[in-house]
This record gives sequence, structure tokens and C-alpha cells, in this order.
Amino acid sequence: MITDSQIKSAIKSAKSGNRRIELRDPGERGGGRLALVVRDLKSHTTCEWYALYYRDGKRHLVKMGAYPTQSLSDARTQFREEFAPIITNGAEPHNRFARSQHKNSPDISVRSLFTAYVDHLKRAGKPHWYKADRMLLKGRDNVVDAIGGDRPAKFIDPETIVSHLAAIHSRGAIATAHNVRACISAAYSFGMKSEHNYTRREVVGKWGIKANPVAAIQHLIQRIERRSRLLAPDVSWGLTFLSSGLPWAAVEFKR
Repeated sequence: MITDSQIKSAIKSAKSGNRRIELRDPGERGGGRLALVVRDLKSHTTCEWYALYYRDGKRHLVKMGAYPTQSLSDARTQFREEFAPIITNGAEPHNRFARSQHKNSPDISVRSLFTAYVDHLKRAGKPHWYKADRMLLKGRDNVVDAIGGDRPAKFIDPETIVSHLAAIHSRGAIATAHNVRACISAAYSFGMKSEHNYTRREVVGKWGIKANPVAAIQHLIQRIERRSRLLAPDVSWGLTFLSSGLPWAAVEFKR
């Protein structure tokens, strides 16, 4: 039975050089089982939940979500209620994270949305594009890995984003949490507008986003007290965009 202590130990082990670790819950024969796969990708470590089962002697993994966005108890409940009955009945569980392989099918994933947004910033000559790139796609705690890059962008809910922001905020990176929130919001606004922009000849993408999930997330601007020490680099820029509505506006903190 997977435990939280086992997960923490697996993450630590993966960072120490064990590139792939798999934890599994026990399961009845033919009913599949819950599995957590921990991978070290050099720049960051991923922890992903899977439904593990066998068909005709072949091993299958269907992605369910990512830890810690999806907790152990939530993953266990989802597997028991959604996946186990389907696997037991001999059917193939649907992988909602998988991208369509049809060549004419549009990529409507979170990764596609964030990539298009970063490309848009680069083409527009915005100097902050690389910060968006790191926060959304390539940084150590990037958003795409935390909330599920292959999930359809339109299905991301506020709770999923809050979980990621809370993890950043809880370690004291208050400004970073605010900046990540604003960046996700800007990316979703871009995705919504790009589909309905009549000034463009070609539509950048069609993600089917009806509402910005960040709109439901309250931002709390906490006053940063004067300190004698220097502020950390990730705190030295950007809180004014929260009140101005313009993401990534620079701000200097006076000592």
C-alpha cells in the first residue's frame, strides 16, 4: 500500500540518481491497481498517478493525474470509483490526458496553449517572454508538469491551479506565487481571445476555453515589509501587475 512517507522517500531517491521509481497499491487479479511513477528529468522531478493493468499479457498504464496536485487519497478514490470497475469488466479505461494521434486533430492541451502564448510573446518582442517560458514550461516548478500538460486546457479548474499556487506560497515564495497566477491568467486570456480575433487571418489555436479558471482565484497582495537584507531575485520584480492588470510590469522595492 502506497504511503505518503514512501512517496517522499521515492522523490528523494529519484533526485539522488534513481531515474525512475514505481510505487503500487495491491490489487485483485484482473482489477488493476493504482501506481505512482516518479521520474527524475534533470531539470525537475515528476510524480504521476497511473491506473496499472494487464491485457493479454501486456502491461498498460493510463495516466490519472499528478502528485501533489492530486493527493494520495484523491488518487486512490478516483481509481476505485472510475477505473477499477472499467478494468474489471474488461473494458479499456479512457485516458483523458492522451493527445489525439489523428493528424487533423488540433492539439488542445495545456502544453499547446502555454507554448502558443510564449511564442506570441516572443513574436511581439516582449522582453519577459523567457520568464513566462520558465514558469509555464521549463522551470523547476513549471505549471505544465504540475497541472498536467496533456490535459485539455478547457478542463483545468480553479482548484487544480490553487493547489499549485499554494505549494509555491507555502514555502515563502509569495511574489512568485502571485506572478505564476498572473502568467496562467494571461495565457488563458490569450487562448480565449486568439480564437475570436477577427484581425488575424489564421487562428493560432482552438482550445475551446469558455472561461478563465484563474478569474475565480483571489489574489492576495501582501505588503512586503522593509528588510535590511537584500530581496531574493525572484522577489525583486513584479507585483504591480496585480493592481494594474498588466502582467509582468516591473517594480522596484525601495530599501
